[in-house]
Amino acid sequence: MSYTEKEAERRKAAVLVIRKFIKGFITRNGPINDCNKDFVEMAKRNWLMRLSKSLPSNFLKRTWPPCPYSCKEASAHLEKYYASHMSRVYRKKLTPERKLVFEQKILAEKLFKGKKANYPESLPHTFVTNRLSATDISIDTILDEKQRYCSPVIKYDRRGFKERDRIMVVTNNSFCLIDLKPKQLKMKHKFPLDKLEFIISPALNSFVLIKIPDEMKKADKGDLILKVPHLIEALTLTVEITEKPEKIIFAKTNMIEYAKPGKPGQIVFSVGPQENFFRDKKNGNLLIISRSTVGLNNT
Repeated sequence: MSYTEKEAERRKAAVLVIRKFIKGFITRNGPINDCNKDFVEMAKRNWLMRLSKSLPSNFLKRTWPPCPYSCKEASAHLEKYYASHMSRVYRKKLTPERKLVFEQKILAEKLFKGKKANYPESLPHTFVTNRLSATDISIDTILDEKQRYCSPVIKYDRRGFKERDRIMVVTNNSFCLIDLKPKQLKMKHKFPLDKLEFIISPALNSFVLIKIPDEMKKADKGDLILKVPHLIEALTLTVEITEKPEKIIFAKTNMIEYAKPGKPGQIVFSVGPQENFFRDKKNGNLLIISRSTVGLNNT
């Protein structure tokens, strides 16, 4: 066979290979056959090589690379297995402190998501067990138990609703309100923690009514009206201690009653541009203005 004939045979064979490859490309998404099996195998190999170099590195942003049609089933399994692997690695690296942060956030979600308008605002912030400034007097000197949570709050008088600065302290067994006078601490209220109920409004405000058990009202004169700046945090950490989520009660109407000497008092809720607590001059009730939720992202 002459050189020219050999060259013609070689070109003819090359044409057949190219035609087969083109047909394999055209039928790559169909059933595997003699024409497309080589192309499909090549596509699988190339995809696996690309995948190995572009696996997600961020547990929270798992963008999975696209795949050929022939690799869809394998890709789905690999994505699932790799996500499980990343989750396991992430969990193993969690410190006890970081794990506790997640557990508290999960508890807050169960307690308040879809129930309390303040909840979305608490999402970006890690819960803190001590909200006192470094210049405040140490409250350990007045406690006979270890504090679990403390925060400045405002207490409102049951009559006249005058504001009183207080420190709210939660221990394993007690709920306390402490008066912080210049260079002096005074215990104003102390109750068994598991005996109290916490009534809140679903609206966007910092109000909580501490319901005192009937057998203790005579000594303490009635329920406690508080404005708690980090309300979701305070109630979540309190429930974490008591393990009694049923003690948080959501008001079902725009008016609730509270116990005080004589006949019960009334607290009325309304909506305005900003939060406010004040005495209604018309009827003497405590009027609580909640912020409007219009435009907020209620995640």
